[in-house]
Amino acid sequence: NPSDPESRAIVRLACLCRQHENGQGVSDDFKQLEREERSALINYLNADGICQQAFLLFNAPAVIENARNAKIGVLRAMRMLLKIYTAAARLYLNSESLVVTIM
Repeated sequence: NPSDPESRAIVRLACLCRQHENGQGVSDDFKQLEREERSALINYLNADGICQQAFLLFNAPAVIENARNAKIGVLRAMRMLLKIYTAAARLYLNSESLVVTIM
């Protein structure tokens, strides 16, 4: 459902994982996150850079792809992305920039 923030977050994660055919594994991993982790990731992945500050994690697809290839797992990669989003949000808390690129 495109109007559901959780569904949009899962689709965005599937795109980051380069899972264009079947995103069920991404969805399953996402649902293994703690409720607070899911909620925070949903908020970060739905930020539009217009109404609220958004972060572009420049190498996020590579992080997830490497985690999947190295048998680390997408779930751990999602948690790492969340840590990066959280650190960026703290660092840019008082920034007037609505879109921040993290290299």
